[in-house]
Amino acid sequence: MIKHIWSVLCQKSVIDSDTNNITLFDILERIDIEIKIENPQLPEPERINIPINFEIVSFFENTDPLKNTSGDNIIEFCDSKGQVLNSFKQEVKMPKGMKRLRARFKINGLAVNKVSSDYVFRIKLKSHDMEKYKTLTEIPFETSIKIHN
Repeated sequence: MIKHIWSVLCQKSVIDSDTNNITLFDILERIDIEIKIENPQLPEPERINIPINFEIVSFFENTDPLKNTSGDNIIEFCDSKGQVLNSFKQEVKMPKGMKRLRARFKINGLAVNKVSSDYVFRIKLKSHDMEKYKTLTEIPFETSIKIHN
């Protein structure tokens, strides 16, 4: 069985090739965005695409390393009302003998609502022996948006 230990939202992570240790850079909790409207005649968009590269790094443990185990890891990006705005999926495989696993989601760009708001990255997992996804944790993320002409 796969056990979730932790998940972190960061700008970048690097794995040292000598030690296999991971370094997380620029942990993200909030982003400030200023937008200048070039043509005020056009209607404002409902969502704003933020050109940001970031990662969600998760650490898992195999509770029975004598067996192969696998599952599907889903990250849902949700607004303050709980509506899923985007989701990202990745398979988690832990072969026999593997005790721990780091999973890195590298994500380019993010669409947010046009007003300042609180969001959540919801981490979910469904082992192949489970019927439904289980929510493991939620990572809060705040945006502060200023729109001006």
